[in-house]
Amino acid sequence: NNELNVVTNNGDVIADVDSALASLGDRTIPAFYVSDTETADTLCNYLYLNDVIDACVVSDDAEVLKKVRENDRLIRTVLDFSGKTLTEDDLYTVRANTNLAGARVCILPKNLVSKKNVEYLQRLLMAVWVTADETPAGIVGAITSGASGIITQDVPSLIGAYTDYFN
Repeated sequence: NNELNVVTNNGDVIADVDSALASLGDRTIPAFYVSDTETADTLCNYLYLNDVIDACVVSDDAEVLKKVRENDRLIRTVLDFSGKTLTEDDLYTVRANTNLAGARVCILPKNLVSKKNVEYLQRLLMAVWVTADETPAGIVGAITSGASGIITQDVPSLIGAYTDYFN
C-alpha cells in the first residue's frame, strides 16, 4: 500500500517494508505488487534512499510501471495480465502493452499458459511468468510451459514436482 506496508489481498498488514526486506536477506530480489502511481513514487523514493539496487515491481496497470521507469530505469518491471480475460488472438497485444509499459516481463492468465503461447512470446523477446494452478497437473503444466518464472503459493509442491518428474 502507499504506506509501504506488505499487505494481504484483503489489505491486512503483514509487515512494514523495512521488516520484509530484512527478512529476505541479500539473496532474494524483492518484488512489490503496486496498484497506483502514488505508491510507485513512494516505493521508488524508499528504494533509492535505502540503497536497494535491485528490485522488481509488478502491476496490472501499465501507467504504474511507466511511473516506476521514470523514477528508476534499473528497477525490473512486470506487467500482470493474470486477471484479464484474454485469448490467443491477444498475445501480440500482450507483447505491445508490455513494451509500452517499459516492462520486459509479462504474467499470462491461466487460460493462456501453454508451451506454444510461452514460446511465441519468448520469440518476441518477452520473458514470461505464469501462475501455477495449485493442483499437481497445474504445477507440471506451468513447468512444461517453458515459462521464465512460476508464481505459486505452494512452493513445496513446485519443488516436489521438479524432483519427482524432472530429475
